[in-house]
Amino acid sequence: MTDPEGGLHPLEGTVLVVDHEERLVFLGLPGDPQGRPLFEVLNTLTFTAVPEGTRLTITTEVLALTPDIGVPHEGMAVGWNESLDRLEELVGLPARDIVTTRVFPVSSAQAFAAWTDPVQLARWWGPRGFTNVFHQFDLRPGGDWRFTMRGPDGTEYHNHSIFQEIVPAQRLRFDHLGPMHRFAVLTTFAAEAGGTRVSFRMRFDSAEECSRLRPFIAEANEQNFDRLAAVLTPSP
Repeated sequence: MTDPEGGLHPLEGTVLVVDHEERLVFLGLPGDPQGRPLFEVLNTLTFTAVPEGTRLTITTEVLALTPDIGVPHEGMAVGWNESLDRLEELVGLPARDIVTTRVFPVSSAQAFAAWTDPVQLARWWGPRGFTNVFHQFDLRPGGDWRFTMRGPDGTEYHNHSIFQEIVPAQRLRFDHLGPMHRFAVLTTFAAEAGGTRVSFRMRFDSAEECSRLRPFIAEANEQNFDRLAAVLTPSP
């Protein structure tokens, strides 16, 4: 594998079980850039049919460690989550999802701060011409985000969201509870040559609602990212 900086990370593996459309089990032996093995891990992937598609569950078990290497639980969880995000983009977006992606010429920490610092966020959140007044911004799992957006015609839109997951410089997840539209948001921040790829995923309760709103929201989100770019890369 090649990391965003061009470094090579060898990875060997052995497939142990293949149950068609149900289960895949394999051993993995990741190495460092010098080719030295770091640990051995047993990966079990199960595929379960659910009404909205297929649920993929991944279980990992570390079997052996190189001396002085700690159990990489957090790193493996982050790696699998990012891989699943890329897999979802590859196989096609669910009918309930709207995704906006762009690379910004800043670090992951800077991009993440623009989403989690209420002063910065209020400057760019919303389509072109909208302004924001934040009433509550409690950045923690279970914390409330309440604000009012004002459109170019003066119409006010009250919003309430609850944060679900905050992983600095990597992931931000929250549920938008309405009152107009309900959807779940997952935003990821991935280092890439020249900056950070920000992926903004909105998941609605139904494919019908998503289809009805997609033409408006897809364009509105691009305008949102234009405003974010102006905040992240201000004119000299």
